[in-house]
Amino acid sequence: MRKFIESFPSCKLSISIKRQKHHSIIHDGRKINDQLPFPFLSLPPEIRNQIYYALFNCDLAIHLFHIRETLYLLRCRQQAPHLDDACCAHSSRVDQCIQAVSNTFPEPLQRDSTHKAITNTPRSILTHLPTAILYTNKQLYNEAAAVLYGELTFEASGLKTWLLFARMVSPRHLALVKRLQSTWVGLPCLTMAPVRPGAAGYASYEQYTLWDEPWDEFWEIVRSKMDGLVELGFCMNYEGQYLDRSTGAKWLRPLLTVRGLRRLEVWVRDRVGGEDGRGGEDEVGAKREREALVEFLREIMCQGKRGEVVDGVDGGFDGEAAVDGDVAANGEKK
Repeated sequence: MRKFIESFPSCKLSISIKRQKHHSIIHDGRKINDQLPFPFLSLPPEIRNQIYYALFNCDLAIHLFHIRETLYLLRCRQQAPHLDDACCAHSSRVDQCIQAVSNTFPEPLQRDSTHKAITNTPRSILTHLPTAILYTNKQLYNEAAAVLYGELTFEASGLKTWLLFARMVSPRHLALVKRLQSTWVGLPCLTMAPVRPGAAGYASYEQYTLWDEPWDEFWEIVRSKMDGLVELGFCMNYEGQYLDRSTGAKWLRPLLTVRGLRRLEVWVRDRVGGEDGRGGEDEVGAKREREALVEFLREIMCQGKRGEVVDGVDGGFDGEAAVDGDVAANGEKK
């Protein structure tokens, strides 16, 4: 990219975006900058988009995870993250990245880790996105941002991770995101043993596993602030616990307020269907119920238009996410 841009005649650029000196002319007693046209913008829009796509390496998905309140990126060498499969260092493997992060970024992380540092794993790379081009001029900013947010696949290790990202970027950029995958880890119930769906006490048990602010806030953001979203993948991770897969399950309420998706995938990990490395109590029945559940959700969530207001569905929303500032994907404010 650097060689390509620097090959243009009559204009010298660098990735650090240094200020250029322009000659001035006098017109009607006023000084006017005689700025030369930017050769890159003379390229067809399709070519510019291909350059942005290559610059941001949009064939690689982005895994987001956070430590305390700080977001970090992993670039996955697969074209799309797989929440129901071993993919790369994300979700359950985030802890293995702690030492690598402390070696890669200047801010020290006060956390013990017995894992071996894995700055580069076979399928993932701790990285920053090359967003310097966003600060060249307004037109490049708008064009490149549309590719940066719209063409990348984002996978958040947890709902809170995506909430941090949503608060960091501007509402306009959040609305450009087209592909998102994330995971909800069921909260362990400390007052009672795991209860199977349909058994006495399951309603109270399920309520406890969902009683957390990020659950409602995440779905409110997906419903009302991500107008460009067309592909959504979601995993309910209930390792060691049980989750109701019926179409009347309480946890579905906020999902049923979402409309206008083109593609939807939902996975469930629990004691019935099986967990990482362990078989389930009724894998055949769990698979059948999940397939029926996904079909039911697609019939609702893949209809209508994005941002459509749905009446008569109580998602239990208490408020909107606070979005502050205009930043690029690497966390730098505009």
